[in-house]
Amino acid sequence: MIRATMAVKRISVSVVDGMKPGGLVWDTAVKGFYVRCQAKAKTYGVYRRIEGRGRWLAIGEHGSPWTPDTARGKALEILGAIAKGSNPAAARDFERGLPTVQEACEAFLAEYVRPKRKATTHVGYEVLMRRHIVPQLGHVRIDRVEANDVERMHAALSATPIQANRAVAVLSKVMNWAERQKWRHPNSNPVRGLERFKERSRERFLSDDEIARLGKALQRAEAEGESPFAIAAIRLLVLTGCRKSEIVQLRWENVDLNRGLLLLPDSKTGKKAVLLNGAAIEILQ
Repeated sequence: MIRATMAVKRISVSVVDGMKPGGLVWDTAVKGFYVRCQAKAKTYGVYRRIEGRGRWLAIGEHGSPWTPDTARGKALEILGAIAKGSNPAAARDFERGLPTVQEACEAFLAEYVRPKRKATTHVGYEVLMRRHIVPQLGHVRIDRVEANDVERMHAALSATPIQANRAVAVLSKVMNWAERQKWRHPNSNPVRGLERFKERSRERFLSDDEIARLGKALQRAEAEGESPFAIAAIRLLVLTGCRKSEIVQLRWENVDLNRGLLLLPDSKTGKKAVLLNGAAIEILQ
């Protein structure tokens, strides 16, 4: 058991070096400034009554950068801020309550994405967070993520450049949202200015041979009793150029056979009309 001993003297290097575990020295030069010797470290701090409560405000452990002189200077800075009406203890308590990146991501999904975005967007964001963002940065407090942290995460995903770019795009949204929650300072998004990887276009059209092979495969599927709805959906995808979700989620109220149109109310690019050719109309009929 460590027995506490207390002294009042000007804190100096020799005084700190001579302290034993359990010792506490109050500085004679700056009221409230102290150094405490614990079992494994000697720690500088300031004691002050703030809003009627006694608060012990830690400065740091003895050793670079904290010496008696640098710690005394920090103590004066803290005491000056208190004299002007600020509350360093409240600021410290606020920081202790800030979420980690993982916690911020979970809150972003629950409070912003789920009520305001499509379910598919929610799933996409969640996958990128779980696979890339949380493993790299999940343990870091949200306000402490810096540009070099994002650079390292992005670089670690260089083998999958598209995924890397999508991950930092989602992270950027989380950081902007964190600023609105006052978890980060305004205009402090660490993703801003990051150079993304170049992406190759993945658009490709089926060749005549591929279309013929697909047609034969669908005919075999029909003969084998596969779902006519799935087969019709694949044919419509080929004939219209729509996205998979636009065809799979298509409702009859969005089909105008008289004018030969699909009236999509909620495509990825917003409301749009898709012109149907004769073959597509025949499939729908």
